[in-house]
Amino acid sequence: MQEGYVKQDPITGVYTLGLKFIDVGQHVLDSLDIRQVASPFLQELVDSTGETAHLVLFEQDHVAYIDKVESPKTIRMYSSIGKVAPLHCTGVGKAILAFLPEEETETLLASMNLTTYTEHTVNSVGKLKEQLKTIKQQGYSIDDEEHEKGIRCAAAPIFDHNGRPVAGISMSGPEMRLSDEKLKDYAELVVKAGKDISSFLGYHHN
Repeated sequence: MQEGYVKQDPITGVYTLGLKFIDVGQHVLDSLDIRQVASPFLQELVDSTGETAHLVLFEQDHVAYIDKVESPKTIRMYSSIGKVAPLHCTGVGKAILAFLPEEETETLLASMNLTTYTEHTVNSVGKLKEQLKTIKQQGYSIDDEEHEKGIRCAAAPIFDHNGRPVAGISMSGPEMRLSDEKLKDYAELVVKAGKDISSFLGYHHN
């Protein structure tokens, strides 16, 4: 009690946790390595889908790939750790954009260069906003050959203990293996993985 870890009700004598535990909890959260936390969930996604799973970090106006587990199949998506990618046409980028505070999203959109990578890339702010609204409602995003021709992807945000989307997790593969129905089924697995990782990082879902 003297150190602040517990406090005592002067009337009932009952002890409860003190404010010192806020500091302890913060140190624990700060020490978590998101790659270590996410690693088993990436592997689980690959085991369940047979496709490649990625973990990215949100960095100002782009995402950076920090971990992945490759698909065991011969034909698969090529990617590399350390690669950066835009927000507007990647599944992970759009998943993060959709769940940022509205004011921050607006600021990013106003300064964003909506580069066209394929004929499927959304290069209109208006259309992108429509996508983001849908993503927020359903909890996941789809990259339908928007960044790379022939590659489809389902992605979900990862939240820190403050409820901020700081990262994203995705499942990607060749469009010939990912029908609309299969992609939707896999998206549910990605959403679950994102929620599980977020919980480990201290986020409490509503």
